[in-house]
Amino acid sequence: MSAIVTLHAVLACELSPQPAPERLLLERAGGDALAGAIAEDLQRLLPGIEHARLLLGTGLLDAAEMLRPGFAAHAALAELGLRLPRGHGAVVAVGAHHGRMPAAALAPAAEFSDAPMRYLPLLIEAEAEHADALGTRLEQVLANAGEASAHSADVLMRSYGLRLQHARYLSLTDLLALTCVQYEHAGFAAHWPLIEAALLTPRAARRR
Repeated sequence: MSAIVTLHAVLACELSPQPAPERLLLERAGGDALAGAIAEDLQRLLPGIEHARLLLGTGLLDAAEMLRPGFAAHAALAELGLRLPRGHGAVVAVGAHHGRMPAAALAPAAEFSDAPMRYLPLLIEAEAEHADALGTRLEQVLANAGEASAHSADVLMRSYGLRLQHARYLSLTDLLALTCVQYEHAGFAAHWPLIEAALLTPRAARRR
């Protein structure tokens, strides 16, 4: 069997100020329609993804939760993916059970409840022979043409009881670049290399 390579992406959601979302996470059964809509978008944007498996975390996370050392949300999805046989399904929505997510890193924290930007973590598991080409398309396409479809936006709004201003797909590299620009605009550019190193070092260490 070919080795499995994981690719990391997010669905970035800019929320309208009012009303507040009715919920920030979905129960297990509630995420299937959203995961299916996202999978359709990614098949349109990323030819070749039909050879991969998609895992979606259904907790709407803040950027601070997405960008934890080791990219904890994506790491949690990868760990959960190891427990699921490859034949379990090409699209997997990871939701809550009685309000509790299966991993703490996938659960939105109350301290970020007013955040205007929210992110759904996406993990793409691809066999090695497909991963390089798919990863290249991921980085080239999403930043420029990664807008979510009207159908996906509608499913997202109905699922969480929220209003959207915008929703688009980003690679994790895109999210890091966006955050770097935000730090520069806030006058904290000098701190970004240290933050980026803290994010990337645990991930690199696990590959040794």
